[in-house]
Amino acid sequence: MTNPYYADMKELKRDADRRVLFSMLTIAYPKPNDGFHIRHGCVNAFEEELKELHEKVAEEAKSRKKMVDEMKKMREDIKLFKELCIEGVR
Repeated sequence: MTNPYYADMKELKRDADRRVLFSMLTIAYPKPNDGFHIRHGCVNAFEEELKELHEKVAEEAKSRKKMVDEMKKMREDIKLFKELCIEGVR
């Protein structure tokens, strides 16, 4: 005859092992519907971020072009100023 305490401990151990196995399976393998919806939300967030980044890049490009044009005008003005200064000295 086996000890009843030993039989209870074996049953509790088997139950604990089953719970661990079940929790590992549910963590490792997500449900297909749940996983799809999460990824769908992430894709939308990435698309929004990319759209905002494209808008910022376009604004920066416009700003840079404006600055380059202003620098060209300033160079021309400096060149004219130098010519006027040289003529004034003569």
